[in-house]
Amino acid sequence: MRFTTWNVASLKARMPRVEGWLAAADCDVLCVQETKMTPEAFPADALAALGYESVHHGQGRWNGVAILSRVGLSDATSGFGGLEDPYEGDARLVSAVCGGIRFIDVYVPNGREVPSEFYDRKLVWFERLAEYLEANHSPDEPLVLTGDFNVAPEDRDVWDIAAFNLSTHVTGPERDALARLREWGLTDAFRAVDDEANGFSFWDFRNGDFHQGRGMRIDLAYVTAPVAERLTAARVDRDARKCLATPGPYVATLVALLIASPHVWWLVQNDFLPFRYADARAVASRGWIDHIWHPLQFAIGQFAFMVPALIIAIPLVLPRGEKAGGAADAFDRRIVTVLAFGPALTVIALSLVSGRGTIAMWGYPLWMFLGLWVVLVPGRALDRLRFVKVFPKEYKRALTELAQARSKAAA
Repeated sequence: MRFTTWNVASLKARMPRVEGWLAAADCDVLCVQETKMTPEAFPADALAALGYESVHHGQGRWNGVAILSRVGLSDATSGFGGLEDPYEGDARLVSAVCGGIRFIDVYVPNGREVPSEFYDRKLVWFERLAEYLEANHSPDEPLVLTGDFNVAPEDRDVWDIAAFNLSTHVTGPERDALARLREWGLTDAFRAVDDEANGFSFWDFRNGDFHQGRGMRIDLAYVTAPVAERLTAARVDRDARKCLATPGPYVATLVALLIASPHVWWLVQNDFLPFRYADARAVASRGWIDHIWHPLQFAIGQFAFMVPALIIAIPLVLPRGEKAGGAADAFDRRIVTVLAFGPALTVIALSLVSGRGTIAMWGYPLWMFLGLWVVLVPGRALDRLRFVKVFPKEYKRALTELAQARSKAAA
């Protein structure tokens, strides 16, 4: 039997890829996460036409898990079977017997940031998963627990542990949760077959991490002893990841070009009139001192335009529960930082090089993203300071673990 786990991040968008992969991969059981569709929208008929029975536990535009099987499917259930779910209403667990083996497909909560209520609830979710196994199953039965766990079991399961300073997916409590599953009687199928293999299963497409080898192994398959003794191979299908999963980036680029093209055409037809106007209004350089004075004068003048955005945004970083920055990752924060400061820094750089003076009022539209930056970047830093103040021991332990990881990497 061949079984696979795949976080498709929207089955509607990836359905052509899934159909093509199923036809080529000779897969018996496919466990899918993040279907992101309602039960009514699930393409059960299309999958049946390919020879696969299916069970789906979905909720709409978020989460969603499904099991596809061509070796039979029975005794399907969803959720924790009566246990309290810290993410009540989220479709994150579905189970079924396929080919005589119990498959449990999970999509573990991300946890977002450390600290946060989402991280705490992630740990509680893991506790419920362990209790669910203990109450409903036995380590002696043929069982596969697989899916997107959003945890890297070991330091070698991320491309550089130093890059995950105080981040989710690698913390001690998360890894302890995985250890509890193994203590119950589960084995990491991938490591059981090849303990030396580098099996990254996730790469952030927004950073181009796939082509740079910056990945994580967070999509896991845990098996009980009756399944472990039958294992013959385990691998990550990198070929399925080597092209863009959706035409989204191409469409976005095309739309941007279509929007910009009339403006570019107008500039060409009008001899770049706005640029000539700016050139005529800009103060000419009178010597080397203006290469310093003019950009400094422009920078000082921008503070007047930054004040309104700061006044609006600063209350949003006060400790009043969850903030908008809670869901932003490092990539989001970098993009917002570039949008917030990039335009003004570009003008200052041009003034440094040319010595020309620019009008401060021209900088007013350059700060439209400043408020968002205040919420996402300084707001997150304040969260960390509060964490250090409230949980000093946990913070010191995290720093110790990071130092040990860096020492191992250096060795």
